[in-house]
Amino acid sequence: MSRAKKDEVSEAAREYRNLGRTTIFLVGVSAYKNLEVLRGPSMDMEMMNQVFCEDLAFSCYEQKQVINIEEPTCDEFRKNIIEYVKQRSAIGDILILYFTGHGCVLYNGNFGFCFIDSVLGRDNNCVLPSSSVSIEEVVLTLSNYDIHPLFIIDACFSNATAPNGYSRVQSQMDLSVKNHYSDTYGLIASCNELSTTRDTTDGGIFTQGLYQVFTSGLEDKDGKRAPYIDIKNVSPRIISHFTHEGIPLPHITIGENMPNIPLVKNITHSPLQVKFTSYFRPIIELLWNQGNPQKMQLSELLAAIGPGAYANHSKLALPPWALVQDAENSREIKLTRKGEQFAKGEFPIPKTLYKDFRDNTWKVQEGTEEIYFVHPQKDKSRTARVGGR
Repeated sequence: MSRAKKDEVSEAAREYRNLGRTTIFLVGVSAYKNLEVLRGPSMDMEMMNQVFCEDLAFSCYEQKQVINIEEPTCDEFRKNIIEYVKQRSAIGDILILYFTGHGCVLYNGNFGFCFIDSVLGRDNNCVLPSSSVSIEEVVLTLSNYDIHPLFIIDACFSNATAPNGYSRVQSQMDLSVKNHYSDTYGLIASCNELSTTRDTTDGGIFTQGLYQVFTSGLEDKDGKRAPYIDIKNVSPRIISHFTHEGIPLPHITIGENMPNIPLVKNITHSPLQVKFTSYFRPIIELLWNQGNPQKMQLSELLAAIGPGAYANHSKLALPPWALVQDAENSREIKLTRKGEQFAKGEFPIPKTLYKDFRDNTWKVQEGTEEIYFVHPQKDKSRTARVGGR
């Protein structure tokens, strides 16, 4: 019997397994002591908490997996990173690190995270390197424990934190991560000029855009088959949405071998389904052979029922139906014992099955009707005809 092709739900099953080894750091800094105070990070943090762990419509992570780090000093941030890596017992864990706050350009052109105790230099024209935390420092710590990072950075810059400009800082931070991770990391980074249009009490324009992408679902046909918005399918949605809304495009790099990480549930998800409909009936009738079960060559079956019904015959073997099976070889087909009992009308089967992406198995669709296989000569009052209304 020909086998159903492997479909995109198998990738979703791998994503589901990645949920349990993922931790999320949400880092928000606004109450700076030596830099301009920001108004947006508190709302940014609220939006990210909502989509990652608080709203059951979108969230696919438990609250214990999401660690909020609000208004930290440099040392407090470092301590959180160190405590996280020390608790790792398995290779290949995943960290999503979201940051909203001031960023700075360090002396080597690298990106630095600014925290509440970050200090400007003597002429107020740069951030002292030792009062910030470079992305390279974070990467070196994580890579020592073989942790795969996804950085989501909503950073703003001013003349004080980037005196020579910041146009190249995104590519430089990408290079810093790539040097240690090759193609097993992810980076979604927005680096914008500090202004009232991008730092409001409604949150930063970049995080607002991400929130809209995360909560809108995937509308195209293939997208609706995906149970999650993940790091592989989110990039084109970000580019499309940001372009349409006139939001500056972020720098996005997703390494080819980066584990695919679910970000949020896809609210438009429509699971793969199979329904027992009328085109299955002639297959059962032929194999049942009026009470004398027979095996058939697949070529004979094709000639008898045509290519349309033939293309679906292997679905009858799906559990929990399990109505047909191979005979002596894979080019022959016959009814199972259960299939013979179903053909007799001894019991019903569920009309609709669905593919559970969590373990990649077929299961009964909740609320589906049960149907009997009814022969024309039998009493129709006790059962419903297969595929009928």
